[in-house]
Amino acid sequence: MTRVLVIGASGQLGFDLMRVMTPLADIELTGTSRSGVDVLGKPTIIFDITDKTECAKTIKDLKPNYIFNTAAYHNLDECEANPQQAFLVNAIAVRWLAEVARDTSAKLIHFSTDYVFRGAKICGLDSIPYVETDMPNPVNTYGVSKLAGEQLLGAVFMEKHILRVSSLFGVNGCNAKGGKNFVENMIRAAMEGKHLRVASNQIMSPTYTLHAAKASVDIAFGDHAGVLSLRHLAGGGMCSWYEFALEIFRQAGITPDIEPVSMSMQDNPIRRPKCSALGSYAGPLIPDWKEGLSCYLREKGHIQ
Repeated sequence: MTRVLVIGASGQLGFDLMRVMTPLADIELTGTSRSGVDVLGKPTIIFDITDKTECAKTIKDLKPNYIFNTAAYHNLDECEANPQQAFLVNAIAVRWLAEVARDTSAKLIHFSTDYVFRGAKICGLDSIPYVETDMPNPVNTYGVSKLAGEQLLGAVFMEKHILRVSSLFGVNGCNAKGGKNFVENMIRAAMEGKHLRVASNQIMSPTYTLHAAKASVDIAFGDHAGVLSLRHLAGGGMCSWYEFALEIFRQAGITPDIEPVSMSMQDNPIRRPKCSALGSYAGPLIPDWKEGLSCYLREKGHIQ
C-alpha cells in the first residue's frame, strides 16, 4: 500500500489532490510495485511544518511514501510585512521537509509559483510564457521566498518534483481569502451591481486546481525515469485579469459593470510580474484555462 501525505489538504489545491487520490485506493498505480493508495493529510492530522522537531516526528510516525507539500505563505501584503514568516514557511520549512523526506526515503512533491519570475519575457512586442529552462528573477518577497524554497530543496534532496503553478482557482476556495477565489469574487461583485475595475496589464495563466491536481498525481506516480525535478503546471494559454473576468462573465451569462485599468505602483506598492504566464517545454500538461474555467463553473453550479 502506497502511503501519501498531503500537507495543506484543506486548501484549494490540497483539497483537489485529496479528491483525485482517494479513488485510487483500490487501483493499481502505474510506476510502482505497490497497489492502492492510503491517503493521509486529512484535516484531523494537524502539525506545524515550521516546527522542525514536530514536523520530523509526525512524518516519521506516519511513514508516507509520498509527501505533497501545498503549504505556502502567499498573501503578498503579509509577505512584505512579515518577511521572516514568509521565509520560514516558504523556504526554511521546505528544507526541513526535504531532510525528513530524505531520511525516510519518501518522495517529495513541492508546489512553487509563477511569481519566481520577473515578468519581462518578451518576443517581439508580445510577452510569452515562461518555461522550465528560463532563469527565475522574482520581484517581491513572496517570489524570493518561494525561489529560496526551491533552491534549499534542491540542495538537500534529489528524489523530488518541484511543480510551479499559476493563478489557482478551485471549488474549495483559498483559505487566505476566506474560502473565496477570483472567480467567486467577480461573480458576487457583478451580481451585487458593483462597478469593477480589473487589471488589464498583468498577464498570467489561470489554473483550475482539479486539473493541476490530476497532472501532479500523474507526474508523481507515473513512469518518470531519473529525477525529473521541475515542471510547470498551468492552464494552457494566457490572459490578463481583465480578460479572465470577461470570460467568467461570458460563460456565466452575466452582464457586468466592468472597466479595464492599468495597475501601477501607485495603486499597490507591492511589485508584481507584468507577465507570469507559465508554459512547459514538455508541452501542455493540463487543458486550456478556458476549459478549466468551464469545468469549474459547472461544478460550482454557475452554468449547466
